[in-house]
Amino acid sequence: MKGLSKLLGRNCLAIVGLTLLSQSVATAQNQTGHFKWRRSNPICPPYQVPNCPIPSCPPVSPHDHGIASPTPDSNVPLSPSATPDDASPDAPTPDSTPAPVPAPVPENNAPQADPFANQPNFAQPQINNALANVGDTGFSGSRAPNMIGDFFGTAAGTHYEPLIVPIGAPSTSDFIYGNLAAAPGANVGRLKLAENVNPIPQDRFFVSYSYFEDVNILGGGADVHRITPGFEKTFMNGNASLEFRFPFADTVSSTYDTANGLRNATEFGNMSVWWKALLIQDCCWTVSAGSGMTLPTADDYVVLDGANGLRVENQAVHWLPFLATTYTPDDRWFMQTMLQFDVDVNGNPVSFGTAFPTSAGRAHDNAYMFVDLSVGYWVYKSRCCHNTIQGIAPVIEFHHNTALDNGDPIPALGLAAPGRTTVSNMVFGLNTKLQDGKSVTMGYVTPIGKDRQFDGELRLFFNWLL
Repeated sequence: MKGLSKLLGRNCLAIVGLTLLSQSVATAQNQTGHFKWRRSNPICPPYQVPNCPIPSCPPVSPHDHGIASPTPDSNVPLSPSATPDDASPDAPTPDSTPAPVPAPVPENNAPQADPFANQPNFAQPQINNALANVGDTGFSGSRAPNMIGDFFGTAAGTHYEPLIVPIGAPSTSDFIYGNLAAAPGANVGRLKLAENVNPIPQDRFFVSYSYFEDVNILGGGADVHRITPGFEKTFMNGNASLEFRFPFADTVSSTYDTANGLRNATEFGNMSVWWKALLIQDCCWTVSAGSGMTLPTADDYVVLDGANGLRVENQAVHWLPFLATTYTPDDRWFMQTMLQFDVDVNGNPVSFGTAFPTSAGRAHDNAYMFVDLSVGYWVYKSRCCHNTIQGIAPVIEFHHNTALDNGDPIPALGLAAPGRTTVSNMVFGLNTKLQDGKSVTMGYVTPIGKDRQFDGELRLFFNWLL
């Protein structure tokens, strides 16, 4: 509880500090105009139609697209020198060529249509909801889709099994290896920042699906289907947001019976809460920062092995500070970077024995650092908001996940510290923007380093900007 109090105090100080910084920068903006926030006017003119207001999309009409001929206005009087009754000696000699007589215009009581209403809009301007139309507002973050991500968790390889001994030997002992401190919730996986997220605060609802092939977890290889619904809500005039993620998965059960072996179950993971603040944004750069917390909402890790049972209680809270940037040199290219740390604040209690449980201490997970890079290009952008597909952007990502310490040993169980691991993954994905702020993202993750959490991963995301 002492560690949790420190964490809450640290988060409160961080939130207050960033809030005061946001307010001071906003005051400086009002006085000098040096900084530009998401909801203020951009310092750069919008792409494609500089210095023009944002009109609505042209209506779709099945009628002729030809330009109507203008009709003469009968209310304009003729010049006195051009009247036929002018007999003044100073009047100019009229041209002998007769003036062309305009064709009679049939009387039409219908209102005159705008002659340019049905013409192709070759410079389609931005619609009011910039993020819904691929984000051409002149702001950098609004033109980049969400990062796809790569991560599964930190407890790969955690395993418990009884040793097989010859007849007549002493009673069966147990063998444990891996990162036991991270076992609760490890069957669902842990979510870091760079999982279907954008540096810019958004109002959205989302659902993320991940299929992990042959995950090295809790005693062997297993396929995991993880679904993470969630939502993000902005405040402070859109300059900050709160995000909630609720993961669950069809995965290996968190209760392991050595008599029956591994079995599958649908289990809830450790939910996470993220607070994000937009620090500064102009036509090329977006910088945001914030902090997240992983809360112990998953089941305990339990091993049933007669009198030699094992339990790891899920009590650990993780503190997740981060810094994120977006760079968009034009309305096609985009690049995003994210730097995040993961610190286990209070650890998980470990006990062994079934009838009379004995405490083995409190184990802390490794501290981690995550470095993420995403680069993409809009190969297609619709010029009309009536089209179902508004934009298509392939993307490539690199993710580097490394432990910063060795973790905690558990001497009572003869378990050494899990040691350091470094996991690197590449992601190849495709973002598709749809009408009304919706988007669909698909990506494939492949490991490229020596340490691997899985053989491959497929990711599918749906986002709906509100």
